[in-house]
Amino acid sequence: GRLCVFSLEPRLPLLPVRRYHGLAAASGDGGSAFPTSQFAMAAHSSTSPLTLMPFDRPPLAKDEVLVDVDFCGQCHSDIHKVRAEWKEESEQVYPMVPGHEVVGRVVEVGPEVTGFSKGDLVGFGPQRDSCRECEYCEMKEEQLCDKFEPLYDPKFGGYATSIQVPQRFCFHIPDGIPEEVVGPLLCAGV
Repeated sequence: GRLCVFSLEPRLPLLPVRRYHGLAAASGDGGSAFPTSQFAMAAHSSTSPLTLMPFDRPPLAKDEVLVDVDFCGQCHSDIHKVRAEWKEESEQVYPMVPGHEVVGRVVEVGPEVTGFSKGDLVGFGPQRDSCRECEYCEMKEEQLCDKFEPLYDPKFGGYATSIQVPQRFCFHIPDGIPEEVVGPLLCAGV
C-alpha cells in the first residue's frame, strides 16, 4: 500500500509516500500479522492542513475486513467535512482522517466474515455501518437508515494505510477495472 501526502487545496500536487512494511516487528506482534501500527493523513482542526499521523488500528471485529489501502479518491465532500462546513466545528471529531472512495486488498478477515478472503480486491464508499434492523436495512437500503454511520467522523477514513469495515459495506471489485479509477465510482455508494 501507499499513502499520498497532499493538501485539501486543489492546486497542490499529490506526493507519494511509501509505507514501511517492516512495522509488524516494531508493533510487537512478532511480524506474524498485518501491523497494528499504521499511518494516516489527518486534520487536527477545521483550519489545519492534513499531516502525517501514526495510529494503532483497533482489533478487528468479528464481521470486519481489514484492507491495505491502495487508492483513495479525493471528493469535495471530504473538504466540506474537514473544514466543518456542514457542522459546527465543536460537533466535529478531530483528528479527522477523511476519504470515502477507498480501494485496496483484504489482508485479514474477522471470524464471521464469509464473503471475503485475503487478497481480494475490494472497495467501499461513504457508509461504514447502519442499525441493520430497521425496515430500510432489511430491504438493503441502508443509506436511508436513521442510524447511518459514515465511513469517517468519528472513525478514520481512507486517507490511511489501512482501514477496516463491516463486510456488509465492502464490495468486490471486478477483474479488469483499473484500481486507480474505481474510487470515484464508490462515492455515490455504488
